[in-house]
Amino acid sequence: MRAYSGTELSGELVIPETYYGRPVVEISANGFEDGAYYSGRVNTKGITKVVLPKTIVKIGDFAFYGVTNLAEVDLSACVDAENFGGKSLFRKCSKLATVKLPMGGKLKIINAGMFSRSEELTEITLPYSVNEIDYSAFEGDSKLAVVKQYNEYNSLNYNWLAVNRIGHHAFQDCNLTSMTCYYRDNGNGGGNNYYNNPNLVIENNAFYGNENMTSYVYNGPSGGIIGDWAFYGTALTTFRPAGHNQVGYRSIPNTLS
Repeated sequence: MRAYSGTELSGELVIPETYYGRPVVEISANGFEDGAYYSGRVNTKGITKVVLPKTIVKIGDFAFYGVTNLAEVDLSACVDAENFGGKSLFRKCSKLATVKLPMGGKLKIINAGMFSRSEELTEITLPYSVNEIDYSAFEGDSKLAVVKQYNEYNSLNYNWLAVNRIGHHAFQDCNLTSMTCYYRDNGNGGGNNYYNNPNLVIENNAFYGNENMTSYVYNGPSGGIIGDWAFYGTALTTFRPAGHNQVGYRSIPNTLS
């Protein structure tokens, strides 16, 4: 599904489960990207809320890019989506403050650039099903201070992640104060496989520039990698990377003793 050229949309956008009797399973690439400044393009800058139905399993690249008045995104019904597929889905939605993800569903990944440059987003809650946060997923969300994720016992934890990969620049220039990562089995079988297929990879610049971050702790066995510059530009006073086999170049600030 996508908006027709020349369409002007505003207010709450509720995508239906069916359209002319056929299930709506995908939002097209650039489908609702704001093009108000271009003649004949879709004007979606007035949309304030997006609600997607349970039938949606894929969202194309830049689907809602630059919808500047979008304040709330409700994906909670999309329980069958494992990977929305596209990149920068809600990038530069500068007023986005509320995001509802599907809990108890199949979602495994927060896509690349999915909520980057959402300058009003202060917290995000992830389901336990998510085991990967792709590159730049929340980059530049300057007010993002709280990341919550459910554990396998359905308890909610604050500034806590149990994932296998945090992509490069995933949380760069956010406002996080701490992060604790917990062991999550990725089926590598232990032993030497930890080196070739580590349980937790924090890629380059993942938390770079979180100026108020004072603590990083990893609670888990061997089998982790921290990339270059991963925590540079933070205020770390506690850094306990127990279990990480490799810590990259300038991954921590010079001030950490």
